[in-house]
Amino acid sequence: MARSPPLLFAWITYFLMFSSWVIVLGGVSASQRYCGASSADAITAGGGAGYFAPVPCDHLYQFTWWITWYEFALVIIVPIVLGLGKVHTWRYGLIGVILPATYLLMATANSFFTLRLNINNNRGGPRTVLAGSIIGSVANFFMIILLGIRDESPKSASETS
Repeated sequence: MARSPPLLFAWITYFLMFSSWVIVLGGVSASQRYCGASSADAITAGGGAGYFAPVPCDHLYQFTWWITWYEFALVIIVPIVLGLGKVHTWRYGLIGVILPATYLLMATANSFFTLRLNINNNRGGPRTVLAGSIIGSVANFFMIILLGIRDESPKSASETS
């Protein structure tokens, strides 16, 4: 019989996921606000890194916003599954939903790291998104590991008959 992950670790990991989402949300909104107040040169230079393209500010962070709200959906779904005790039922579906978010957060971290290397700015927004993306990726990986923990022991003779 499959068992749920150790709930204490699962809830700690969930709160790490939630914290990372808040950090990314703050960083993306600060970056968007800074982009709107910057000159055209800063916008064009920002298009050279990662998945960013040389577009106006109202389009520059669209993909990052989508990733942020995808992680928010996980912040809603994971505690429901944990709270209802349905991990054994929804294990593979939950892992399947967390995997793309993990990859997208890693891509976000890579893009904002590359953006920081290409543009020498001391603004906190991109660095905040970078930190939140790294924390979120680690939290998602840890949640995937916890969801994958289950009892693989062979059935005893009394259970098979």
